[in-house]
Amino acid sequence: YYNNKSEFLVLETSSLTSEKDLEGQKLGVQLGSSNETIGRKLAGSVPSLTLVALNKVGDLVQELKNDRIQAALIGSAVAHKIAKSTPGFKVVSVDVSSGEIAIAFPKGSPLVAPVNEALKEMQGDIKNIEAKWITQ
Repeated sequence: YYNNKSEFLVLETSSLTSEKDLEGQKLGVQLGSSNETIGRKLAGSVPSLTLVALNKVGDLVQELKNDRIQAALIGSAVAHKIAKSTPGFKVVSVDVSSGEIAIAFPKGSPLVAPVNEALKEMQGDIKNIEAKWITQ
């Protein structure tokens, strides 16, 4: 119901422009997130990339501020919110797929059809919610 694009949050002074620039660098991701999965794939394809998995996005921001990681891979809306509200940061677009957000139900749940219908009806609302509460 929601496409969660991932992007890099970096210091404003960073010269990083793509995932290729991560060679020999440290990339922060949120532990247990889809971005951790993407980060592991990047670590397998970018030479000498070290992955740093932390519990919270706030921890990743602190690691960036203290120059212990060179980039944090996080959801686009959150990355833009942080960059807009916190001096010294910028967002760098990346060519990675982070997938969609989904709702899981037990097999055969009678809630699947009504929830799917409600999600169809609120597609425009989801964009408004994102604009008001996440990317503002």
